Amino acid sequence: MIYWQLFLAFFVPNIVGYGGGPAIIPLLEAEVVGRYGWMTSQGFAETLALGNALPSP
Repeated sequence: MIYWQLFLAFFVPNIVGYGGGPAIIPLLEAEVVGRYGWMTSQGFAETLALGNALPSP
């Protein structure tokens, strides 16, 4: 069941979000923090900051 929830949590924001990666960040936060409660808002912000600090390929 967790695989289906993971799929939906990332599929829906990517389908309805228009504008690329930065545009879907609030949609992902709503799913991960608000709907499923997998992370706290602070944890999401820290993870996002860590991802932005990493060098891109």
